[in-house]
Amino acid sequence: GKRQIPIEVMYQGDGANLYAAYSSSPAYYLYLAERSILQTYANEMASLIADRSSIIELGAGSLEKTQVLLQAVAQAPQIVDGIDYYALDINRQALVESLASLPALKTVKCHGLYGTYNDGLNHVAKLQLRSDIEQVSRVFMWLGSSIGNLTMEAAIGMVKSIADVMVEGDMILIGLDGWNSETTIDAAYEPADKLVLNTLMNANEILGQAVFDMSKFVYSTQVNRLEDRNECCCMVSEDIELKYEGETIRMERGEKILVVPSYKY
Repeated sequence: GKRQIPIEVMYQGDGANLYAAYSSSPAYYLYLAERSILQTYANEMASLIADRSSIIELGAGSLEKTQVLLQAVAQAPQIVDGIDYYALDINRQALVESLASLPALKTVKCHGLYGTYNDGLNHVAKLQLRSDIEQVSRVFMWLGSSIGNLTMEAAIGMVKSIADVMVEGDMILIGLDGWNSETTIDAAYEPADKLVLNTLMNANEILGQAVFDMSKFVYSTQVNRLEDRNECCCMVSEDIELKYEGETIRMERGEKILVVPSYKY
């Protein structure tokens, strides 16, 4: 298979800001479509959420879409004592900034959870064991078609992990992308070049040395119908050798490192 860098690496450092800039580009239909669904159904969704519930968002990001739902919840007549909103994200700095940018809502208390999906779910499972917290239903949100960045197998595993911490009365809201025309998909991932190539900088930072020479890579995106996904990659523009801790990896011109697989359902 293709060489791959874990997508978590992309969101480190400047990644969160680059992603926010990219996802607001007009060609990136996923963001606009999901936001419009939330705007259309926010009040209906809010009406299903009980007073003193918790909303737990996995991979919260910039919170712009979430804000639409939280504002609807804050105005819902059944919310009297208020709800707790937990934003889980892998980029600490971005999480702090996103939470600070949320307008204050009287009946919504916001909390940041810094870590991976599994860290977040473990935390939720621990909260369940505390007798001083009254158990009211919880809503798990996993938006932005983030489920599409996982292989089908991993996606099923992740949904099972969420289901494992859910109890009767809990709800889950998942945003996922279907197949559009290849032209639409190409146009959507075309502007992700800065974001995807920056992943190599983040990798250098994590590895503590310049393993990847940025001048030797270009951005490449393609639809892969066989795998039911789009692939955003860093492609080598000439034959190179990557060296790290005594190991050498040779890459030939045109070879790709997969950064963002986006499965379509």
